Amino acid sequence: MNALPVFLPSPALLRRLALLLLLALVASPPARAGDAEDATAAVNAFYADYLAQLDKDPRNGPEWLAKSPQLTREFKAAYARALKGQMDADPILCAQDTEPKGVRVTETKEISADAGVLKARWVNPGFSKEALYVHVRKTSAQWQIQRINDFGGPVPASARKYLPERGG
Repeated sequence: MNALPVFLPSPALLRRLALLLLLALVASPPARAGDAEDATAAVNAFYADYLAQLDKDPRNGPEWLAKSPQLTREFKAAYARALKGQMDADPILCAQDTEPKGVRVTETKEISADAGVLKARWVNPGFSKEALYVHVRKTSAQWQIQRINDFGGPVPASARKYLPERGG
């Protein structure tokens, strides 16, 4: 009976594989000093612009969102698909029939050089105790909204803990 040859990797190959594995594990670059502030400013500006647009003419909301540079393509595509069906609530405000006074980022949950999760709350006193978890992604030096709670584009595994829990 012939035995199959056994392949034993060289120490140099093992070092290279270990280095590749280490690089894959730390794929997201570390955050720089201003990333949390920049992402917060981008999200706050988006909500201010969106609410101003709703005040001006709510019917133009979908068209305005389609042109917004503050949203990723994936978020815009999810919004366009949602418009074809029936939405129970505004997925950006995670509410319906509101007279919102504003939404502000209150906490940075996670941030790296190219992605993050920010926690935002309503400015209206007593309106809603629910937090909005806004997932952001940096594309070409601009922070964009990728997802709000469970609506929008894909969520990295590290940020899934911020998605709302589903009831049984």
